[in-house]
Amino acid sequence: MTSLTIVTIIKNAERRIKSVVNNALQLGDEHIVVDTGSSDDTAEIAAEAGARVIEYDNIFDYSSPRNVGTEAASGEWVLHLDTDERIDVRYRSEIQRLISDAAFPVYRVLQLTRRQIMSQQPRLFRKNGFHHEGLVHEWVYPVCNHSYANIFIDHQRLLGGNGQREFRQELLGIEVESLSKKLQDATCEEDLALIVSRCSRLFSLGDSSQRAGLVALTQQAYTKGQRQDLNSQFLREEIGYFTAMMMDEPREALAILNELTLSTITSPMYFRAMAQAYRRASDPTGLDALDHALRLDETAAEFHFLRADVLFHDLGEQEEGEKALKHARELFPEHPCHDRNFFEMVYCLR
Repeated sequence: MTSLTIVTIIKNAERRIKSVVNNALQLGDEHIVVDTGSSDDTAEIAAEAGARVIEYDNIFDYSSPRNVGTEAASGEWVLHLDTDERIDVRYRSEIQRLISDAAFPVYRVLQLTRRQIMSQQPRLFRKNGFHHEGLVHEWVYPVCNHSYANIFIDHQRLLGGNGQREFRQELLGIEVESLSKKLQDATCEEDLALIVSRCSRLFSLGDSSQRAGLVALTQQAYTKGQRQDLNSQFLREEIGYFTAMMMDEPREALAILNELTLSTITSPMYFRAMAQAYRRASDPTGLDALDHALRLDETAAEFHFLRADVLFHDLGEQEEGEKALKHARELFPEHPCHDRNFFEMVYCLR
């Protein structure tokens, strides 16, 4: 059986660390806790509960301790969970199926807070060849084809943490300055794709001025790629993703998307992002983008349920929407969206 390590970054969480470890060990073969400077008994309690504790005492950012945990993992695959997150143990068999089949090397996992999707980050990935990058709003790199895991993270929102926003803003400023310098020195398509990807991940954290700067950086990276004939598949896909998810003017976004050669794109995630852009522009082409995604990964429940939502609410095709929803529920009888109320809450109210 393919081995799995759960990694958790933690600090001063003595009241909840035991339940974190218990949940992790029910899902995987090993739990690594990277303690970033607790002054309470967090590390001791974690070790007693069965976790392997690693002390992290370097300058903190949101990627470095995650990479320490990934590098120390003995599992072939790694799943990152935070201290305020849990995964129902019923998903253990689905996780094992994903890592055994290994159709994709990286999977995003939907994080739910009160039945609303809060994030769709890559959490489950092969250990070898992948790492986190970014001072804040970190992501898994290198850029690659990836898809959705049919599991959900239950985000148990904690009180407090307001002081972290100022710290995140500080890290954001540092990283944007670093990206500008990297763009000047970028000589290969991988560098340009990484810069665009980082702009996408940082966008939601920035104010209006910072967002404008990130858009400008993205446009410069795309122009440089075209000028140097570095317009690779992944650079096009990252440009497409940024355009689809971040640009305020949907029609302008569609004009850029239509210039991309969609027939060369092989990652279902980017078609999903493009479908969202088409939806914002009230353009029925979004259904075509989802159909492309399904052809690349028909096992991802997210694409099936989102397709039903597009038929219901974007195209007004109630009968076809019912058929699509029935088909999705038949394919994924254990999925939470088998409950019609859950489907309406998670998808239709986005």
